[in-house]
Amino acid sequence: MRAAYGSPVMKSTETPRMSTRTSRVRVLEVGLAVAVALAGFGLWRWLGASCNPVSTAPCVRVLFLGNSYTYVNDLPTVFREIARSGGRNVETSMVAAGGETLAGHAASDESIRAIRGSQWQYVVLQEQSEIPSVEALRQSQMEPAARLLVGVVQTAGGTPMLLETWAHRDGWPDYGLDYRAMQAAVDAGYEALAAQLDMTLAPSGRA
Repeated sequence: MRAAYGSPVMKSTETPRMSTRTSRVRVLEVGLAVAVALAGFGLWRWLGASCNPVSTAPCVRVLFLGNSYTYVNDLPTVFREIARSGGRNVETSMVAAGGETLAGHAASDESIRAIRGSQWQYVVLQEQSEIPSVEALRQSQMEPAARLLVGVVQTAGGTPMLLETWAHRDGWPDYGLDYRAMQAAVDAGYEALAAQLDMTLAPSGRA
């Protein structure tokens, strides 16, 4: 009797016996071969946000803390794929919730655990969209929270960065700000905080 593709079917009494140790070694060999093959063909991209384990480029690990400005359109993944297209070996992760502030992240066990729980080289901090445009809110909310988070990131061995956001299409009428005025205020707020805390600023709002 033969199988559908012409290979002989072995009866159960003819199955060769294999020691447990030999079986485990064979499984390990096959597993490693499959892993290397997947990596070699670039299929590691399907496995998530991790760095390519066989790439010659150093692994750069980036954590994003923000809100919908970070998670809508999946900014970490877009950033990762752009970086990879340029030959960089990048891993990303994200902690973000709608409307979240840096003060909320600073008070969140989940956010603090995320920073401390893995060896992130960079942690990108994104404030709620309106707070940076009003000096009083920056001083009372954004600055203290950013200072705390920067301390946690640096203690964990990472480098903190600020992600400047963009103004609302209609500005913030409650504070008399149209689009241009709000964007200028957001820019100034992030620039001031970056200088104060000696942080790198990604000027995404202006871009």
